[in-house]
Amino acid sequence: MRSTLVAAIAIVAGLALVASSGASASRAHAQEADASIFYGFISPGEGGATPLKVRATISDVTCGTDEVTPLAGGLGFYVLTVAAASTKAGCGEEGAPVTFLLLSGEVDEGTPAAQTQAWGPGTQRLDLSPVPDATFGTFVGELPTGPGFGVMRWTGASATPIEQAAATIPRTVESISYFHVSTQSYRVYAPGAPAFVSSYLLVDRDDIVFVRVR
Repeated sequence: MRSTLVAAIAIVAGLALVASSGASASRAHAQEADASIFYGFISPGEGGATPLKVRATISDVTCGTDEVTPLAGGLGFYVLTVAAASTKAGCGEEGAPVTFLLLSGEVDEGTPAAQTQAWGPGTQRLDLSPVPDATFGTFVGELPTGPGFGVMRWTGASATPIEQAAATIPRTVESISYFHVSTQSYRVYAPGAPAFVSSYLLVDRDDIVFVRVR
């Protein structure tokens, strides 16, 4: 009964914060028309502490920081504006992966959240956690027992960096290929190859790929 009540309080409080932050989000859009606004719940870390702040970075450039509102049950809630490159050099461009740091104090360098998301103008919900869990996702499908190709599907969040997604495959990966319907061409990721060789950098939910393993 108590756990149900705590969960209900957390959800109600979160929804109230979303509603109250709507006006703030609208004002932010009016000031920065192409900003990206992220919001959602934050789970506590292994020690049970709720982060005090959340910071968004793109390629190690700080593009937004805001306070976390504590909720019942150890959860937190955040609303964060992530600047566009037109506002701050090195920040948001369409498709750029955003990394979120969870801070517990003023001098804390931050713990990376397990979740990342691609930058894009508009408002996106993204729940954050300092530890990976089952919702993070994995590649599933059949692989050959020896060297060869297999067909796999991504079960995690969209816009996951390919390096993180590839790390869930329990084999030595030589390449991952995805057929892009709009361009009628293949996008390829080759681990360890020069950056210009790889064109498949972000994995979307339910992407079907060809994986070459050895």
